Amino acid sequence: MPGTILTIDDPYAYFNPISDGDLAAYYKCGRSGFCFNSSDYLDASNYKDIEKNTGDLCSETGHAYTIYWSMKEVAGRGQNNLFTGSEQEAADELERLIKESIKGQMISDVPLGAFLSAGIDSSTIVSLMQQVAPGRVKTFTIGMHEEGFNEADIAGEIAGILGTEHTQMYIDDNDAKAVIPKLADMFGEPFADSSQIPTYLVSKMTRQHVTVSLSGDAGDELFCGYTSYRSIERIWNKTSRISAPIRKASGAVLSSIASGDNAVRAALLRASDSADLHMIEQDPYGYGRRIPIIDRSGSCNRHFKGTLYAGNTQGNYLSEVNHNIMLLDMNMYHPDDILVKVDRTAMAVSLETRVPFLDRDVVEFAWTLPIDYLRDDKVGKKVLRNVLYRYVPKELMGRPKKGFSIPIMKWLLEPQLRQWAENLVDPVKIKNQGFLNENEVTRLWKDFVTKKEWRPQIWYILMFQQWLENVGL
Repeated sequence: MPGTILTIDDPYAYFNPISDGDLAAYYKCGRSGFCFNSSDYLDASNYKDIEKNTGDLCSETGHAYTIYWSMKEVAGRGQNNLFTGSEQEAADELERLIKESIKGQMISDVPLGAFLSAGIDSSTIVSLMQQVAPGRVKTFTIGMHEEGFNEADIAGEIAGILGTEHTQMYIDDNDAKAVIPKLADMFGEPFADSSQIPTYLVSKMTRQHVTVSLSGDAGDELFCGYTSYRSIERIWNKTSRISAPIRKASGAVLSSIASGDNAVRAALLRASDSADLHMIEQDPYGYGRRIPIIDRSGSCNRHFKGTLYAGNTQGNYLSEVNHNIMLLDMNMYHPDDILVKVDRTAMAVSLETRVPFLDRDVVEFAWTLPIDYLRDDKVGKKVLRNVLYRYVPKELMGRPKKGFSIPIMKWLLEPQLRQWAENLVDPVKIKNQGFLNENEVTRLWKDFVTKKEWRPQIWYILMFQQWLENVGL
């Protein structure tokens, strides 16, 4: 797990972190200085204690874990010791910390640059890079000719204002489509975030000029940038007024008779806490339970709603709703999706990426910020915006963000990709493979083709099926 050392005794006996209970022990505590395995745990305050404790634990089971840094612990400590200065002072301190992080991450004996979109995060990183760099920073953007998916023009304006050495390249659907067959091998596992395609393409273009690139990842999770956070807070503030037994019972009854938007409302009613609500909102129709064929008696299923579901942030760990779901994303979504996507697409072209926002001092300061310093009713990342507006006009950054995405829904309905997709979701093939429910997959695909009802699970299925084919299963 992140921030954790694993110690293994010779002769490296087999162990299973899930079924043995190691993962449950990690989630039960998750604080620095905690040494543990499935049979016992000990607290340590210094290196000598850690060395002794891990030795004692290894003698029992052959392995032990030591937590040296915990996102959960840092978040709790930060929210219990909120920053008391003004918003201006918060922006000053944040700018100082990010600059220090960037200075360290710009140390390189090979050419270095940065990704630049039209968003707040990468623009802030590039703005501060240009402040501390000895010369012009190299920046890189890809654009698309598809209306509604192109940010290259605005990124170019930002680069002009900051004075960077800017390179941009426009891609078309053929460039993106050519990447799709490579994805399963690139990731080495089923991985399905469709922005993996433009991330690979911008990395490929960037690698032609530099060997290291800084990115603006983690800005949304650390500074409350996702619009979903606002909706979760609004829904939870309403539904939590109803007692949990009545809320869950009502949700269960409604789920059995409702459809469409009412089915979504019924699912949201059944949430046990704000983190659970955040998870349900990602899949309110329950495709994650309906599409895979799961052995209901297996160990994975026993842990699904507990240890593996929402990690160690269940039970409203942080009292402030936004911070609670930000912590969930920092523990699950960010390391399992965002960082995997950027790291593997970049390394597929031998490009090293670095993430200044994930510097320890930046992260620990971010968790001390009150929610009022992060977002209001309309926008998130207030404190980060206040830093950026010192270098880039607010009017330029006020335009609606299009997101780093591709028109995958449109492309999948065109002959070339539709044929590829329909071969992967063939009901006979899926039934013979035995991993997915062919009826659910067929229904999902049919609704997409005939009614244009797009569900992100379609891309998940296609990437899983492509991975199966690549590994010969």
